[in-house]
Amino acid sequence: MKKIFLLILIFVFNTCRSKLPIESDPGYGKIFIQSNIDSSEIFLEGTFSGKFTPDTLEILAVTYRIKVAKENYFSEEKEITINKNKLVESNFNLNENNLIKNVFVELFSYSYCDTCDVSKIIQNINHGNDEKIFIINYASDYPNYDEVFYYDFWNGMIARGDYYDILQIPAIFVNGSRSYNLQNEITREFKKNINFTISVYDSLVDGNGMNINIFIDVSDLHGIDFNSLVLRNALVEKEVDVNNSNKKVQYILRKFIPDFNGKSLSSISARGRAKFAEFTLVDPHWNKENLYVISFVQNELTKEVLQVGSSK
Repeated sequence: MKKIFLLILIFVFNTCRSKLPIESDPGYGKIFIQSNIDSSEIFLEGTFSGKFTPDTLEILAVTYRIKVAKENYFSEEKEITINKNKLVESNFNLNENNLIKNVFVELFSYSYCDTCDVSKIIQNINHGNDEKIFIINYASDYPNYDEVFYYDFWNGMIARGDYYDILQIPAIFVNGSRSYNLQNEITREFKKNINFTISVYDSLVDGNGMNINIFIDVSDLHGIDFNSLVLRNALVEKEVDVNNSNKKVQYILRKFIPDFNGKSLSSISARGRAKFAEFTLVDPHWNKENLYVISFVQNELTKEVLQVGSSK
């Protein structure tokens, strides 16, 4: 009786064990990758494979996100299944990136500084792309109660100055980097490509309000980590009289919208258009006809300004 019971237990145990899932070896397969632009980089699951098109990769027979990319072109990504002991072929088509990186100039000055005259600085630049240069003048003065800019945006200038660790003014920054040769640095920035554009629209509403719509059109996510990017919006007045004198100061910052910290762009995870809407109050003493918005995207890790746009 005991022997029969033992045999039953062995049979049940073996039967149950045979039903347990057995891990199978997926094996290896090959994929031949080519593109319309030779020597393009091949990425597997977002990591550079060390290979360039055209080339054949022997990899595990599973499904991969495969991307092909090359500088000055928009990348292409596909989900491809590799079959065991078989060769798969895939062709990638890259389109030329014609998007130009605009130039953002930040001038830290004070209103009675003759060497900080923005109009004179810009006149000395021979670039031929005025419409692609966007300027903010953080103008102030050593604090005194007669200074027209003291109450308006001294705090804004200090916050931005602290952001760049500025110890003295005047100072100029081009796309987030300290400028020592404005002409050359602007020319250099115009030679760079970028994967997204910024469009800005503002409209004054009844009373002292302004509606603002910002559109970021992303053509390619390759090489950009939106988790570290912030969108900042600045309300700028094109020209301001200093204490009703003959002295005029240009491109004056009036306020950041909604504040200096801006908004994280971590929500952008796909190609296409992202919209951001803001509303702000406008001081009745500002010239509404001269007001416009500058929106720029900045990397909080490197402080580089990747792109800028304006409603003017």
